[in-house]
Amino acid sequence: APEQFNEVKFSDGSSIRCGLVCDLMHCETAKAVASYGMDFYAGMPAVTRNTWGKGFTYYIGTDMEENGIDKVLDMAMADAGVSAVIPETTDLEVVRRSDKDSDYYFVINFKDEEQAVPACFTGKVDVLTGKTVEKESRMKKYEVKIIQCSRNK
Repeated sequence: APEQFNEVKFSDGSSIRCGLVCDLMHCETAKAVASYGMDFYAGMPAVTRNTWGKGFTYYIGTDMEENGIDKVLDMAMADAGVSAVIPETTDLEVVRRSDKDSDYYFVINFKDEEQAVPACFTGKVDVLTGKTVEKESRMKKYEVKIIQCSRNK
């Protein structure tokens, strides 16, 4: 029923709430990174990680809360050696492209409300306008900036 829930317990000791849509899994080559915590499912794998070729694959067997999915995605990114484009958390879309001298950050606001420009861009040049990004700048919905960050400064 919609009001029923279970929990997913990760190997690091953290727990995340999940709905009662739960797969019954039996690990052969995969390893459980999280197990169900309650009821009939208690102790059964809820999230698995398997080596595949030169990489890894993860399987989530339940409808975890968003922070649980975030946790699994963080694990997958760590396995792949992926890191954030910038050191700050933002709701802006940020993509980096590089040439031999500079990194160019394409920054777009797809949110309905204005968003703060990450502080790491303060003092850098927006190549679309030629203006320097000021501290606590904000971006309107659908506004775009291409910010150049020279690597030799």
